[in-house]
Amino acid sequence: MTTIAAGQDVARVRLAVSLAFVVMGVTLGAWSPQVAVIKQRLDLGEAQLGFYLLILPLAACFGMALATALSTRFGTGPLMRLFAPLTPLSLLAPVFAPDPLFTILAFFAFVFTFGALDIAMNAHAVLVERRIGRPVMGRFHAWFSAGAFAGAAIASPLTAYAGPPGQAVITVLLTTPVACFAGVWAFAGAQDRGADGAPLIALPGPRIFIFGLIALMVLAAEGASLDWSAVWSVDALALPQSQTAWPFAAFSLGMFIGRYHGDGLRARMPGAAILLGGALLWSAGLAVALASSPLWLVMTGFAVFGLGISMLFPVLIAMAAERTQRNETAAIAAVVSMGYLGILLGPPIVGFVAEASSLTTALGMVAMLGLVVAITGYRATSR
Repeated sequence: MTTIAAGQDVARVRLAVSLAFVVMGVTLGAWSPQVAVIKQRLDLGEAQLGFYLLILPLAACFGMALATALSTRFGTGPLMRLFAPLTPLSLLAPVFAPDPLFTILAFFAFVFTFGALDIAMNAHAVLVERRIGRPVMGRFHAWFSAGAFAGAAIASPLTAYAGPPGQAVITVLLTTPVACFAGVWAFAGAQDRGADGAPLIALPGPRIFIFGLIALMVLAAEGASLDWSAVWSVDALALPQSQTAWPFAAFSLGMFIGRYHGDGLRARMPGAAILLGGALLWSAGLAVALASSPLWLVMTGFAVFGLGISMLFPVLIAMAAERTQRNETAAIAAVVSMGYLGILLGPPIVGFVAEASSLTTALGMVAMLGLVVAITGYRATSR
């Protein structure tokens, strides 16, 4: 890939990438409450809903594969212009799907656009980093976290005002114009397309595959926190329903702070050191939370957990792009796709272990996984 040509365009492209991350975050936050509504509308059982949700990471991987193949020939600029507005618009498909068959197709279409935009905006982020000469990947991912928080925060009042379909429509009306600006301000496709003669799809080399495995473990832990922290707070702490969101809220705050300020750390420390230190904080923070009973100490532990894990995925993406000998977008796609697989596998594995023993034991294994990431991540990236 080449760099962005004109220095004057860098600020505009950086803003475009930031807006794309925000739009994706807001759309994801708006999507979260729609799942329960769709389940009730279609009268789905737990197993049926699980099948529907299984489509999500699979569809995202298909979108990433297509984005990687197209970017090799055309660059990720055209993909930004296409998929940035399509991502919020596609939220309407599952919300208004009339029957189970159309809902399956709508789920696929919705997350397919997510996967394609994910590759395009992360590839843009790598190029912006290279052009301005300092790390900014963490800041971009912080904007995603902020967008997801905002989308979830406004979902309740919008639903109370306009109902679930109205909440989706208003969110789309608010985010689609922003997404259009993100696409228009993206750089020209010729500036980041693959080299002439490059294959449309290239398998990742051993180093990138290892980065992907680490990303799988990182996002498996994030998914476990998202899906199980509230359940654990009820089972282990007997918290009332009004307080069950606090552990994950603390985790999310730690994630945002770590990502927003983590680029300065990346400028002063090698990526291997960040992976080692972040994973150790993840392990220690979650262990403290699981061993505590006062809510303030539990929240502190989850905040440290979020702070530690916050920069691991952005660092892995940036290092994959730096160290690949092939198409950078393909390397990014490999790491992100394997990370999505972690989101798919992590929460169910926690559930199976919890069924066999206890949820505290299962989340304790997630804490131990941080030690595995610390060791493997440091060894894989320090070479």
